Amino acid sequence: MRISQNKNLENKLIQIITTTHMPPQLRAKLILEIIENYGYHNDSDSDIVCPFCSEKDFDKVGLKYHLENYCEIFKDTLSIDEENQMRTIKNDLKDNK
Repeated sequence: MRISQNKNLENKLIQIITTTHMPPQLRAKLILEIIENYGYHNDSDSDIVCPFCSEKDFDKVGLKYHLENYCEIFKDTLSIDEENQMRTIKNDLKDNK
C-alpha cells in the first residue's frame, strides 16, 4: 500500500512527524525514510521522454520546464485555437472554389 493512496494514514504520519518533539536530524531522517519507502518519490518519474523532441530523462517538473523554455518543436506546434483558425481558412478556401 502506498501512503499517498491512504489520506488518513498520510495525515496521521504528517501530524506525528510535525508535532512530536524530536531533534531536527531525526525528523528529517524519518521524513526521508517515509518518502523512500512509501511512494512519495517514484524513480520512474525521472524516465519521462519529451513527446515532441524525444529528449530523455525528465521528471514531471523538468519536462514542463523543458517544454516551456527549450523544446523548439513544442514551441512551433499550433495551439488548438490556431489549428481551428487554419481549418476554418482551409474550409473557406475550399468553399470558394
